[in-house]
Amino acid sequence: MKHLRQPSVHEELAAAATSSVLHPAYRSRFGWVSGHSVFAMAFSLIGDEPRAAAHFRALDGRASEIPWTYLPDPVAELERRRARALAKG
Repeated sequence: MKHLRQPSVHEELAAAATSSVLHPAYRSRFGWVSGHSVFAMAFSLIGDEPRAAAHFRALDGRASEIPWTYLPDPVAELERRRARALAKG
């Protein structure tokens, strides 16, 4: 977790999201739910609610099992983090 909170890593995550699933030319295809789920979880873990919210909105209620199954209570964590991000971001 400490690694994710490093400013350089945070910037790299933001750049990766912007150049992939958030890029204007990006078209949803196989695996798009996983891509947004990974970014939603990563940004929620580091407290970047606005960026997490962008991915939760793109998911529109969907989610992939991975990465959420890495957390102790995946469904509860997903719901809690989604609600918090959408309320703040």
